[in-house]
Amino acid sequence: MTRARGTPGSLEHKIIIRAETLAADQRMQNELARLWRLLRRLSYVAMVIAAIAGAATARTVLAGAAANSADGITVNFFWALASLLGLHILAFVVWLLLVILLPSTAQGGILGALLLWLWRQLAARVATGRQRAAAVAAIVTIWGQGRTGRWLLSILSHGVWAGYLFGALAMTFALLSAQRFNFVWQTTILDAGAYTALTAGLAALPGALGLTMPGQTAVLAAQWPGPVAAGNETLWSTLLVAALLLYGLLPRLLAMAACYALARRAARTTPLDVSQAGYARLIPLLAPQVAATQVIDPDGAATPPPATMPDLPHQPQPPPPGPVYLLGWEIDTPATGWPPAAANHVHDLGLCDSRDDLARVVSALREDSQSPARLVVVVDLRHTPDRGVTAALQALQNACAHRVFLLFTGAAALQDRLGQSDAAGRLADWVAAGRQAGVEPYAMAAIDLDTPGDEARLARLFGP
Repeated sequence: MTRARGTPGSLEHKIIIRAETLAADQRMQNELARLWRLLRRLSYVAMVIAAIAGAATARTVLAGAAANSADGITVNFFWALASLLGLHILAFVVWLLLVILLPSTAQGGILGALLLWLWRQLAARVATGRQRAAAVAAIVTIWGQGRTGRWLLSILSHGVWAGYLFGALAMTFALLSAQRFNFVWQTTILDAGAYTALTAGLAALPGALGLTMPGQTAVLAAQWPGPVAAGNETLWSTLLVAALLLYGLLPRLLAMAACYALARRAARTTPLDVSQAGYARLIPLLAPQVAATQVIDPDGAATPPPATMPDLPHQPQPPPPGPVYLLGWEIDTPATGWPPAAANHVHDLGLCDSRDDLARVVSALREDSQSPARLVVVVDLRHTPDRGVTAALQALQNACAHRVFLLFTGAAALQDRLGQSDAAGRLADWVAAGRQAGVEPYAMAAIDLDTPGDEARLARLFGP
């Protein structure tokens, strides 16, 4: 905490510095590594299953429902190509449109989200425990939310689709290598010109790469029914394999690479969401406003701390005899209870934290027939004294005919939060606020009511 507070920069930068300085929890590291392995293995299994599905689809399209003849297997080329690439192209175009048109709301794809959901179910069944739950929540926060999560889920989706297309391409190439296929096309409402233009569009990119593609003559010769023209099988096979590669597998691989680059960029540039509950307790500890402050006088001048700090661990001078009143000002109920056990004979004014409560207490002090010999006001060191605190102490001082004692509690929690140096500065601020309100230095004591064991000092403070 000291290193983070001393580092210049934003709250996010201080949180990162603190996280880097903390020693790694080995159990949490082990859980994170185990969950990452589970996610990677699940991704590999999903891609293998997708590859098998792609191979089965290609087998069905090319051989399962084709017409067999002595001259080979007759396959409707455009129907086969649409069966192999149609769903992929539709899903890819939808993903691309969402990313371009709705970049802030687009997610990583159905397959990626489904894979992440399945991983969460498996992670919950493998083991339970606080570390496991925290590790799952951490990974889901990154993978399931924000810009980084969108691109990482897209990588998973593209990976599954790439597996499917690789399986389809491998099976298609294997079947074309081992069997003879006659590729034809049929139509009821279209003419040959439409299929010639479609073939030319499909063949443009492979042809630009130097591959020999079917021309107008080959398209006209492939119309079915009719005699199958020999010699064009290689052209159509080349077009089929090239289409699977250039319009199927290659776009998915390029999209995976692009999403990987975007995910790394998002991880570097996406700011921390400091509004999350996990960061709430760090904000008052690291934000600039928690630096030690001084009590401001009404004229705007800062009240310096005393030249020498009172020796607060020692007991102040014994108070005079008489009725003792006890008030808790803007504090939570101490761990040892309220009122303290050593104050069972005092007049308890309760816990107050508002102007109405202050008015009630002042009125009670002024109207009480027994003028209090001393009023012990318990304040919390974890709070920063301000003008309101000083005004409240002055009002109590004016309402009490005799001494007002200040009892500082919460020292242990304050040191855990701010460190010893800043805790001493906060204590000095409270002493300055008490002196400004008219409380004598010897009438102040630091006794932590959250920690039992100081009953003797408390008894002496409250009197016999």
